[in-house]
Amino acid sequence: MKNQIGIIGLGVMGNALARNILNQGYSLSVYNKTFSKTNSFVENYSAEGYADLKSFLDSLKKPRIIILMISDFAVDQMIDELLFYLEEEDILIDGGNSFYKDTFKRIEKVHKNKVLYLGMGVSGGEKGALEGPSLMPSGDKKAYDYVENILKDIAAKRSDSIACVQYIGPEGSGHFVKMVHNAIEYAIMQLIAESYSLLKSFGYDLDEIADIFDHYNQGRLQSYLMEITSKIVNYQKKDEYLIEKIKDEAKQKGTGKWCAISSFEYEAAIPTLIEAVQARTFSQQPHGKDIHVRHNKSNELVDGIEKLLYLSIIMIYEQGFGLMNKASETHHWELNLSAIASIWQEGCIIKSSFLKQLEEVFKKHKSILEDENLQNEINQALNSWMNTIIKMMSSEIYAPVSCSAWTYYMGKKTALGMNLIMAQRDYFGAHGYERIDQQGQFHSNWNQ
Repeated sequence: MKNQIGIIGLGVMGNALARNILNQGYSLSVYNKTFSKTNSFVENYSAEGYADLKSFLDSLKKPRIIILMISDFAVDQMIDELLFYLEEEDILIDGGNSFYKDTFKRIEKVHKNKVLYLGMGVSGGEKGALEGPSLMPSGDKKAYDYVENILKDIAAKRSDSIACVQYIGPEGSGHFVKMVHNAIEYAIMQLIAESYSLLKSFGYDLDEIADIFDHYNQGRLQSYLMEITSKIVNYQKKDEYLIEKIKDEAKQKGTGKWCAISSFEYEAAIPTLIEAVQARTFSQQPHGKDIHVRHNKSNELVDGIEKLLYLSIIMIYEQGFGLMNKASETHHWELNLSAIASIWQEGCIIKSSFLKQLEEVFKKHKSILEDENLQNEINQALNSWMNTIIKMMSSEIYAPVSCSAWTYYMGKKTALGMNLIMAQRDYFGAHGYERIDQQGQFHSNWNQ
């Protein structure tokens, strides 16, 4: 019997996803440009491996289902090679971290050969790809309908057994949603790092910090990132805490930068997410090595950081979902924000109990801050949030995301001072301004 699914690319993610597919009982063909990887895989797992593309494609039953798990820069070349052999109704699925606008172009290209295409965001890292990732497919709905059961089988499952996969929408909307997911991930990671630094500055030992993050993970901050932070901080090798040996610089692959650029294109304010991207860039520049430590631990501080984390995460999601909503309106994608919150609840890096709450919020609202319950929680914790920010500043902690989340919310509830900016623009450039008491566009001779 011909194999049902083909995977091209056996890097970390491709290898793990291929094993996931086998674990679900599907037959599998694999191909990798470097044949040694293909050979190694088939020696260890019950898949068929091929050294050339034609043999690989001939092994698949029509319509052929091919999942690309390769780097974004290699996708176009691979598509060009595949189009020599692919036929009408064959299905290409790009499961890599592709730029969503490239997905637009790739869909248009393969449609000339009547090939169907899905651009699919895949989140969860190596473990997620193996045990069940969160999947964000978009593109040809006909292709999704054909592979839906396969994707549901390999996707993560929530506690209610619902698979963490949804058809996101047309064009490159799936890769767009994955891009925003990654930017949210950047921001939450940076936020946790800033809280970690604050705890260190108040004299908490690493085992104490690990316990504090574990404590946070038992409550409303329950999440994958909180869980692994506790384990990382407490990890020792040869009686030394490994975290203290890791260089104080953070790398990035590009999705965060894409998200920042996209926010300007769609005129969506995501300052906190952008700060997280900038923080990684800033970490590559010369900077200090030590945190000033004072010794005045308190339950008040631990509680204040919990509130800061929670309220800042609300602001991070408000910005991320706001960007998705803006893009959806621009491209007429009709993104289902509640469904997106649903499929992020398991299998992905940002999975958390809070996303269950957001799933319900987005059934009623387009903005998180329209939810009365969350607004009440923010108002009740406002003073504690502000005092914790002050502690960060007085402790000389680098905290761009924490501060940005706070100022973002302040911007939502207070005047911004933009009337002065508009007056300045009119003064030096005669750009004009609008008034609150009259309709129309005005200009003043400020030197008169």
